[in-house]
Amino acid sequence: MKKVIKIAVICSIIFPVSALVSAEVKKTEPARTIEEIYPNLASGVLTFAKTGELAKSVLLKAENVKIMLEDINKRIEAQPTQLRESLQKNMFFVLEQEATDKLLLQVAKKTAKTPEVRTPKNL
Repeated sequence: MKKVIKIAVICSIIFPVSALVSAEVKKTEPARTIEEIYPNLASGVLTFAKTGELAKSVLLKAENVKIMLEDINKRIEAQPTQLRESLQKNMFFVLEQEATDKLLLQVAKKTAKTPEVRTPKNL
């Protein structure tokens, strides 16, 4: 009986400590890209997106762009009924399209703030 109690005590000490150590290891690992984790899943802007912890229902965060699960659901609901079921099964594709739209818009806005002066020499 004493051996069982000693083993239980040892296990109750070792397992939480090992969980803390593995949690620390996970924190120090470099972020992996979508392409590294899921080869050939992404075909555009999310290919080199890095994985990480995000707030609940946030699917993507990049600089000033934040895409929520609600945004993807709205985009799917805006599609014809016959496509919705297929898009629900392929939400990553919808996320990539939404990310492409928002990221391109962000780049366009930055470019518009500092327009290049066009002259006949640089056309």
